[in-house]
Amino acid sequence: MQSRTLDTWRALARRLAAGEPPAWPDDVPAAEYTRSPAAATIARLAADSGLFHFHFEGRHHAPHPAAWVPEHAAELANPPGWTDGVLPERKYQSFRHDLMVASYHPHHRAKWAAHELCHGLVGFGWRSDATPFFHATAGRLAELLPVALWYFFDEAFLRRCPDHADAGLLFQVHCPRCEALAAADPDDAYAEARLREGVAFVDAELAAVARSRRLGRPLSHRWATIDLASDGVAYARAHAARLASPAFHRFAERFLVDGGGWSSSLDALEARVQAVATGLLGGPDPAPWAPTPAQGRARWIVQDVAFRLATVWAETDGEAADELDAALDALAAVIPWTCAPSGGGPSPVEDALRAAREAYEALYADFELPEPADVFRLGYAAPAAEDGATELEEGLSSCLPELLELLGPRRGALVREFARTEGLRRAHVARRFADHVADRHPGLVGELATWHASLVTLPPRPVDLLDGPGEGDRLAPHAAAQVFEHDVLEIAEGLSDGRLELVWPAEGPPQLRAHQGAVPSPRRTGLLAARDDAGELVLLDVDPDTAAALLADPEHGAALLDPDERAALRAHGMLVPNLLCERVLHERDGTRHIDPEPVVPSPAFG
Repeated sequence: MQSRTLDTWRALARRLAAGEPPAWPDDVPAAEYTRSPAAATIARLAADSGLFHFHFEGRHHAPHPAAWVPEHAAELANPPGWTDGVLPERKYQSFRHDLMVASYHPHHRAKWAAHELCHGLVGFGWRSDATPFFHATAGRLAELLPVALWYFFDEAFLRRCPDHADAGLLFQVHCPRCEALAAADPDDAYAEARLREGVAFVDAELAAVARSRRLGRPLSHRWATIDLASDGVAYARAHAARLASPAFHRFAERFLVDGGGWSSSLDALEARVQAVATGLLGGPDPAPWAPTPAQGRARWIVQDVAFRLATVWAETDGEAADELDAALDALAAVIPWTCAPSGGGPSPVEDALRAAREAYEALYADFELPEPADVFRLGYAAPAAEDGATELEEGLSSCLPELLELLGPRRGALVREFARTEGLRRAHVARRFADHVADRHPGLVGELATWHASLVTLPPRPVDLLDGPGEGDRLAPHAAAQVFEHDVLEIAEGLSDGRLELVWPAEGPPQLRAHQGAVPSPRRTGLLAARDDAGELVLLDVDPDTAAALLADPEHGAALLDPDERAALRAHGMLVPNLLCERVLHERDGTRHIDPEPVVPSPAFG
């Protein structure tokens, strides 16, 4: 089996490396699926079941009903808020095995895309009379394959940086260079070892689950820092009250489909894990969760909206609860369509979702309930859904208040358009919004947006940054190089202290007006920015060609600079010794090229 998988994955890696057309959901950048044969296979299988992602930052995350919050984890009552443009995700608050729409968090690694879809492919286990042990074991089984994908299978035939090409499991270590280089590598000499370890992990975990079920208590199988038995228990403790609540029971009996994302027994859930694992490893594909991808996607949207309404119902009583329950009944009427063979005929889902929102808005007019816009802010496009402008503007206000103020009357339209069009991308919200503004308003406004975002997204100085001999100098990993056609630093200071004003006419581009002195003339400017050990901002106004060289090639662009200039930039901490992997810098076709030195595999796997 492993030999066949190795051959299948190697052939797929070759096709991916050659740019094979995608056959998976198009909501996520294709590179997150083409990064490895395992990721591409999971994405293809997920597409067959209509699985997709929601935008974590564009979704409204409501407080948990008080009855669902465990006494030992009061922090799970309210979702965290934005801080400096970052919206954290609490492990046992935001994530639910029964939420079949995958989460896409812009601050997470690209590995998460396939990992989250793998959760949807495996699904979840639930029973109306479930014990804590059932919930813990179901949570453990639901995590098994996504974890194996993360640590083992997604690492096979995956290109890494030379420092980590033979490093085995990285666990919690994050390497930005590995992240940047990640792509299918059909010549990966260590793929067999990673595949073998992954299969061994899955087999040992299934054996431990079987022993646990015989004993009636969780029995751990540890692999380095991984302990899914402990994770299952933690999930059960965090979600037991919710899964046993009347609201969840009412939701389950109307919206769950046995064998369609939900497994009603541990045996069925374990069989599903094995079926998805078989398909991942090159065997027969698991059965899709729905007859067609469109029916699957419709089911996941209806279930998502229904659970959000059921969450409101959990804290409602009297006439409002009865009316909301009736709205849920009406919405549940579309679930049989998602199971019907031959495509099910015309879709009733759009009308049902619009009717559900209209019913909720009518209730909101008469009763004290959460705002309809919050309930229907889903983080993805769907009938009757809100866009994520409110959530994203809150995030932007936490990190780019000066830029939002500069945008004046265009602010609301720009944020709304940003929410509608930005898609899914792994980057800070400040960087993503600045790119959007620069695209809509090239020139001064776009440059000011880029400048403000670059200051917000400067990383701290690495604690392990060493001095010493290296392969020349490089731009410090915590520094940013920028080239502008305007003196953005002078203009930003003038706007801040009131000497300058940005005036937005009813039509056309904005104009810079001077209240004191003259409007600065356009001047090509190079800027370097970093934070020192104390976190204080250091800014250098440098020759634009210097900034351009470092911007184009952070690792080796300093080789093009004058020795005195390099020494000055080193003294200010903008350049550091290049202690990264060995590289060969050479000339070809009149252009400088950087090639990684070949990695020699160890004798064990050579």
